[in-house]
Amino acid sequence: MLNFYPNKLIIFSIPWLCGLLLLCVLTGSPRAEPTHDEFNRCLANLYTTAINEGVPADIFQQATAGLTPDMRTIERMERQVEFTLTFPEYLERQVSDGRIRTGRIKMAQHGDLLADIEAHYGVDPAIIVAIWGMESSFGAATGNFPVIQSLATLSCYGRRQPFFRNEFFSALRILEQGDVTMDDFLGSWAGAFGQTQFLPTSFERLAVDHSGDGRRDIIGNIPDSLASAANYLRQAGWTPGLPWGFAVSPPAAFSPPISDWRERKPLGFWQEQGFKRADGSPLISAEVAATTQAGLVITGNGSGPSFLVLTNFGALHRYNPAINYALAIGHLADIIRN
Repeated sequence: MLNFYPNKLIIFSIPWLCGLLLLCVLTGSPRAEPTHDEFNRCLANLYTTAINEGVPADIFQQATAGLTPDMRTIERMERQVEFTLTFPEYLERQVSDGRIRTGRIKMAQHGDLLADIEAHYGVDPAIIVAIWGMESSFGAATGNFPVIQSLATLSCYGRRQPFFRNEFFSALRILEQGDVTMDDFLGSWAGAFGQTQFLPTSFERLAVDHSGDGRRDIIGNIPDSLASAANYLRQAGWTPGLPWGFAVSPPAAFSPPISDWRERKPLGFWQEQGFKRADGSPLISAEVAATTQAGLVITGNGSGPSFLVLTNFGALHRYNPAINYALAIGHLADIIRN
């Protein structure tokens, strides 16, 4: 359901650099899979740092006993769809008719809960439902990778090892805290878990016990899952009552004065330049004043649809730092709501 800007849905595709350290040497020739001894040496080296990061020794030993690396995680890291698909391909996959229908059903089914969450955190319920739908198909597909195994593998091999080591230590602390059990600790290849797919460090900082049962459970508890996503966005700078952005029609032969959507200017500036919403209506309305700050996103190297995005787009981008993702969440939420 591609209705941002008819017949002009093209976006610049951002390929990831290849060059997996474990699978290739500098000459490009294949290398054997890592041995268990090599993996165990890496875990032994991580042990002292883990203890310094607040991981109890018994938790580390229990969680890593007999652990083997899962090299599928390295392969998945090199082909993330948010960066390898074009915008129309990504939108076609994520904003499907089935997801829209289910999203509307979930909005009605959990109306009271979503209203309560909005009252607490100020986040648009349709945005929360859109995140729920895209992250786990409304809880139906939360991932089947063992989180500890995935993060231990990514801590020892591939790129971004320091990043994943922090997540690994955080996951071990979560086990110790008792919010998640080892058997239930399943998620994505990158260690994100639950119905709204939190990385462990995000869970530690931002997950909430909205149901009041004494546990922060984003795996099996819908109130905790949705409220945690709302809390994440609020802490990321979500402004209540403000839209995420909207598709726009630029003036002819327009040359952007800025190259990054994070560099915002007032809507009054963009209107003076000749911008209108894609449906032909003016930019400024009762919900967005002329002083509202907005950044410009131009897709497809200038040949695709353009958007003026407000501060709430930045909050969505912090949830998952991919422009495709943030645009698709906003689009899905708009359709679900209307």
